[in-house]
Amino acid sequence: MLLKKSATVPKKKDAGSSHLRPLIGAALISCAVAWLMGHLDYKLSWAFAAVFVGLPFVFFAFTFPRFGLLTALGLSYFIFFIKRIVYNYELPVGLVVEVLLITSAVGVLVRSFLHDEMKPGWYKNKITVMVVLWIAYLLLQAVNPNMTSMSGWQLAFRGIISFIATYYISFYAFNSLQFVRSFTWLWVGLAAFAAAYGIYQEVAGLPPWDLKWVTSSPTLFALNFIQGKFRKFSILGNVSAQGIFMAYAAIFCLVMMMGPFKTKIRIYMAISAVLMLLAMAFSGTRTAYAQVPAGIALYVLMTINNRRTLMLAMGAMAVFIFILFGPIYTPQIIRIRSAFFPSEDSSMQVRDKNRSRIQPYIWTHPIGGGIGTSGEHGREHAPNHELAGFPPDSGYLEVAVEMGWLGLLLNLSVKFVILFTGVHFFYRCKDPEVKILYAAYICSFFSITVAHFAQVATGQLPNGMIYNCTYVILIKLIEFDRSDQSSSYFSS
Repeated sequence: MLLKKSATVPKKKDAGSSHLRPLIGAALISCAVAWLMGHLDYKLSWAFAAVFVGLPFVFFAFTFPRFGLLTALGLSYFIFFIKRIVYNYELPVGLVVEVLLITSAVGVLVRSFLHDEMKPGWYKNKITVMVVLWIAYLLLQAVNPNMTSMSGWQLAFRGIISFIATYYISFYAFNSLQFVRSFTWLWVGLAAFAAAYGIYQEVAGLPPWDLKWVTSSPTLFALNFIQGKFRKFSILGNVSAQGIFMAYAAIFCLVMMMGPFKTKIRIYMAISAVLMLLAMAFSGTRTAYAQVPAGIALYVLMTINNRRTLMLAMGAMAVFIFILFGPIYTPQIIRIRSAFFPSEDSSMQVRDKNRSRIQPYIWTHPIGGGIGTSGEHGREHAPNHELAGFPPDSGYLEVAVEMGWLGLLLNLSVKFVILFTGVHFFYRCKDPEVKILYAAYICSFFSITVAHFAQVATGQLPNGMIYNCTYVILIKLIEFDRSDQSSSYFSS
């Protein structure tokens, strides 16, 4: 009986072999993918890799929208670096960011229908009302009678969709102070890495992939090689994006350094700010040099009664005066000084003449000449348009010529409402951490609005994505204030 019973007992499976099977399967699949990429056509191999690598990310972005937002943010830093390091400057890496954002937005939409996870009335605030009006105006530009081609507007439409997706995801994602912290630490940490890489380029020289890119065309070389050395663009798209983003991040870190944090966090913020300011100087972007005093000045005005603020103001003023009038004449210092004495700079004089020349066109075209009709985009997408080739050299001027003075007025109104909302809630909240987050995001945001006067500063990644998320952060932060949970002042 015992023998019979024991014969029916199933054999115990080998635990080691059961754990090895997934590893063996993964190894075989990896070998198969590598072999196929080595034997397929170049473009087809990249498509094959995108399917096997991209689909899991798309799935997780749909299932976990916060993951999608953070992944898109992280990838936005490395879009241009990936292109340079693989020596393929037409690689559509930016499309991956757009797909992640749209997929995450669809995921939020599905979750809101199935599980009702979006808070009711999320759209009932003044910033969202202004954003909707701005988006509606951009969409109406599709029927602008002054356009000679729809090509430029169609290209801009992709950016509009990405902005809508980012805005919608943000309302779902920023539902706790912890996620605001996670988002903030991620982008600040990656900004510090971008600063460190820019300093590495300055100290060790441009790596082969960066050197090949910057010398790939006469235009790029002329823009980046000034006074016998290359300007440093780090992992970002160009020197302008690097300089503006480093100034934005440095202001943020300087303000956060004044917050109610542990000493080690303040030290980290201080070191990061120094690295970012150095990287900004090495980029040679004069617009960025004006951003820093603008952001610090706003913080001083907002917290003038704080003893730490007075110390920061005095220290910043001493450094500023030394940079402008000190006995140092390095190329970076000379370029910084030229930003504050524009009358002595020939390029600024040319820009002023262009602005004066285009003013009659702006006044006679209240809705502008159409999106994508000015500058180099105009040459490419609307070569027969009278604005084609005209260099705006300013985000506000670009809005004025392409969307008219009505569009410029609406654009400025959006920025005013955002800043007013942030400042209002800054004075209402009591929690020290929420208060310093408000100050840091407001001052950085304000610095970008200043930079937009001299550059097209808000659409460049990753700065543009952080800038767009700031809209929602300024709305949501007040909900996490321990002393005031309601924010009815801006409710519709």
